[in-house]
Amino acid sequence: MQIKKSSLIFYFFVLILTVVIFTVNDITTSIITFILFNILYYIFHGFNVIRPDCWFIPVYSLYSTAFAILSKMGEFSSYVATNKHLLLSWIGLITFCLCVNKKNVVYDKARLGIKIEKSIIITAILLVVGITLLYNYYLLKNPVYNKIDVANSNNIIVLMGNLILPNLSLFFVLMMFFTNLSGRTKKIIFAILIALLLLTFLVNGDRSLVIKNAICGILVYHILIKKITFKKAIIVGFSAMLALSIMSPLKMVLLRQESSYAVAKEDNRNFVVKLLESDFHAAGLNLNTLANGRDQYDLKYGETWLYDIIRPFDMVLPIDISNYSSMKWYQNFFYPGKVTGMGFTLTGEGYINFGVLGVIIEMMAVAALVNYLYKLSSRSGLTISLYICMIPIFMYANRADLANILSPLIKMLIPLGIFYLFMDKREI
Repeated sequence: MQIKKSSLIFYFFVLILTVVIFTVNDITTSIITFILFNILYYIFHGFNVIRPDCWFIPVYSLYSTAFAILSKMGEFSSYVATNKHLLLSWIGLITFCLCVNKKNVVYDKARLGIKIEKSIIITAILLVVGITLLYNYYLLKNPVYNKIDVANSNNIIVLMGNLILPNLSLFFVLMMFFTNLSGRTKKIIFAILIALLLLTFLVNGDRSLVIKNAICGILVYHILIKKITFKKAIIVGFSAMLALSIMSPLKMVLLRQESSYAVAKEDNRNFVVKLLESDFHAAGLNLNTLANGRDQYDLKYGETWLYDIIRPFDMVLPIDISNYSSMKWYQNFFYPGKVTGMGFTLTGEGYINFGVLGVIIEMMAVAALVNYLYKLSSRSGLTISLYICMIPIFMYANRADLANILSPLIKMLIPLGIFYLFMDKREI
């Protein structure tokens, strides 16, 4: 296999950056190294927003460095920030970079079209809208105080809502590929879904619903309408991060008695701090805790990976397997008694299983899975919908674990299978 000269030059620079980050062993130097890597990567490999390396690498870098940046700004003074977690993240980044597909997949719009009976579409829309409205009505009449209460509810309406809502993005994306729907009809469906998402966010406080669907909408636009350039992607990225910050005081606002903005006005921190603390710092903070506290716990040797594989089927298992979750273990071990969830770290899950080797294995597995979905995506409207909807899942999983990739993936395959049964068959 012939290696391009540009690739050799790129990896020569990566080797230099790797020597620098491990030799200097300084947080500021490491942050700069991550930034330089991203710049060099796009110079040598170009940009295509749908390609896995182009969206995963910058997001992974942001999650990896956010806590370090905040610590240098004087935040989280109660934590001892060291360079260990940045070195582990760097190993994960280079592993992913070496394994990920850097070739552009070509999409044939004619092949991506999905034809299905309109009666099926109308039934699906009514079902989704009805369950979502019932879900929000129930929560308004029976107020909850945080997202954990919503997730742990045993009410049938809430359970159905928790099942339907994560797949709203899949439903929306599929609709955009239906060939027997007019542009006007698709715009109406889009408006209905946006309204449902905003209502649900104001009730249950889940920002990810809005952000995930926004990301999916942008990617559908890129595939079906007009390609998104690097400059536009930068603007969209900053807009998304700005939206995260703006949305924070609006979480569960319809269930609150106090004014959310009154609380927000008392927060005098600068915009960068509020932005990084809103969603991105947890992965670095948790990996920092794991790295600094390595002598306090034994390695899991694949135990949590086994849980990740079984997790999608936990509802039909006769035993409770949640105690094998890396996120639950981390919460109970380092923050016992703490009510709010601390999240976790994708890199950290590999680390607690086999140390540095585990980080390499974890990121190889992530790259292999995303490569497969990306390659599969050009085969039909169903497969491109699956890939597009998994992209925000992969992004979010940086502050979680592999279970938060595999479980949504399996659950998306169920509605996709149902749509396949009713569609006019084509090669998939």
